[in-house]
Order: sequence, then C-alpha cells, then structure tokens
Amino acid sequence: MTDDKVWSGLQTCKRYNVKTACMKPYHIPFARKVLEGSPVLICPSYAMLESYRLMQADLTDEEIVKLCEICSSIPVAFIKTSTGYGFTKLPSGDYNCKGATIHQLELVRKHTSENAQIKAAGGVRTLDDLLRIRALGVTRAGATATEAILKEAIRRGIGEVKVKVEVPPFRDEGQSGNELRDSTG
Repeated sequence: MTDDKVWSGLQTCKRYNVKTACMKPYHIPFARKVLEGSPVLICPSYAMLESYRLMQADLTDEEIVKLCEICSSIPVAFIKTSTGYGFTKLPSGDYNCKGATIHQLELVRKHTSENAQIKAAGGVRTLDDLLRIRALGVTRAGATATEAILKEAIRRGIGEVKVKVEVPPFRDEGQSGNELRDSTG
C-alpha cells in the first residue's frame, strides 16, 4: 500500500473518529505523524495484543470450535476471524477476499468465552454486513470500506446518538460474492 493510500485512510479515520487504524508495521511512524493530536489509536495489522487469529477459511467446524475453546481457556482478549487477505474466485470470474461466513461467526461466538471479543476481518463491505455481524456478537470489524460504511450510516441517521436500527436479513449464498452470508443454505 502506498503512502498516499495510507494517508487517505488515516484522514478517513480522523474524520469519522474510528477506534483504531490498522496497518503494516512499517507504516506506523508515518501514521503517528498523521494522527498526532487525534484520538485514533494505531494497531499493527500482523497482531493485536492478547489476540488469536483464526484462518477459518481453511478450518473445519470442529477445528474452529476446538480453537475457540483453547482461546477461551488461555484466555485471550480478542479472536480475529481472518486476515481478510485470502482470495477466492467467484462464479463471475472475479476474485474477492475470503472472509468469515455467518455460520463461522456464529460458531466462534457460541464457543468463545463471553470475556473474549470477536473481530471480523474480510467480507465486511457494507453497513448491512456490519449490522449483521454486530447482531451476532462481533465487537470489531476490519474493513477497507470504512468510509462507505460510515457514510451510509450517517445517511440512515446512525451516528453517535443511540438509535434503534433494523438488522437486514442474511442473504442466501447465491445472491452475492460477499462471504458474510448464511453458509448453511
């Protein structure tokens, strides 16, 4: 990622007061200068303190459950579902990031201690995606579409003041290339 793209992303973080800006470690000195005086925290993308990353795209349900049980026994503060970097070829021929499915997120929440937070990375591309995963108990999301998601939230009247929002139903597998869908059919 170029410095210009990182700078642009950091400006978005400041404009919308996001919790953390995640990036490759070599961009951290640059980010510190850009974010100076802002409340936005910096997080290296290779790890979160006291966290464990599940590469759920390569795991069976049983393996996901076992890893969640292990993480709960340690305990960890966060379980991150993916790096958000695994690409898969879609039926259309396009390639898309292979993020967690709704089924996998449900497994993680069900088999993880209530004390551990869940961060979903990969596949969160719209406000509706974000609302769906939040309804499942996911507390953080990694998204490159942050600005589009936040603009849509503002358009719908969602902001710093609590409002009641309707969570849209989950899509069927065939409706979109987005991985945040109900994979149980």
